Amino acid sequence: MKKLFILMIIWYLFPGWLLAASVEAKVSASEVIEGNSAELYIRAQGDEVAFPEILEIEGATVVGTSMQSSHTMSYVNGAMKSEKITTKVIGFVPQKDLTIPSYAVKIDGQVYKTEPISITVSASKAPQLKADARYLFELRSEKREVMKGESFVVNLYLSLSDQIQGATLADF
Repeated sequence: MKKLFILMIIWYLFPGWLLAASVEAKVSASEVIEGNSAELYIRAQGDEVAFPEILEIEGATVVGTSMQSSHTMSYVNGAMKSEKITTKVIGFVPQKDLTIPSYAVKIDGQVYKTEPISITVSASKAPQLKADARYLFELRSEKREVMKGESFVVNLYLSLSDQIQGATLADF
């Protein structure tokens, strides 16, 4: 009887754990090629969410922000569960290695903090354009010889001049 009582208490408390507020931060890539953009995703679970105003990340200017929101409701075994998730997406262009600091997000009246995230910026391996070139395609492979049926990886590098505007890959 005592075990049944404990199981019933756990059963009634468990749905409360599912509705607990939380916050999580992720990046689109932990390694970014110099000059490319990266995105920071701050995902908050809760009804009332207040994100911090972020204008720069460790010296990297924010180039764009957006918000995404989803609300799901489910009815399972006589119990209704509601979940609201709001995500703030922040685009930025890091110029050097950096650590995204911890950000405080207010969810349902309580403050939650994200974990710091490190980003490494590496130099581009793409070939440099000659002074009069508008574009350059180059294929590179680590292997110089392969056996019949053996697979290998070929990287395509595309370098475009700053003078080209409005061009699409189909134009080449």
